Amino acid sequence: MATGAKIKKGQLLLEFDIEQIQQEGISIVTPVVVPVGQDLVKQVDVLQESNQETQLNSDLLRIQL
Repeated sequence: MATGAKIKKGQLLLEFDIEQIQQEGISIVTPVVVPVGQDLVKQVDVLQESNQETQLNSDLLRIQL
C-alpha cells in the first residue's frame, strides 16, 4: 500500500500471527498515531474497551475532525 493511499472500512491492511507474537513475550498493545493533522482532531471516542475481544470489522475508535 502506497503512502497516502485511501482506505475503506473493512479493508485488510495487514495480517499477523498474534499467538506467535504473544509466545515471544512481545506486547500486543497497538498505539494509534496521528502525526500529520493532529491539530485537526477534535475528539477521540473509544467505542470498545481494551479488555473486550475484538471482532473482525468492529469499530474500536471514532476520530472526529
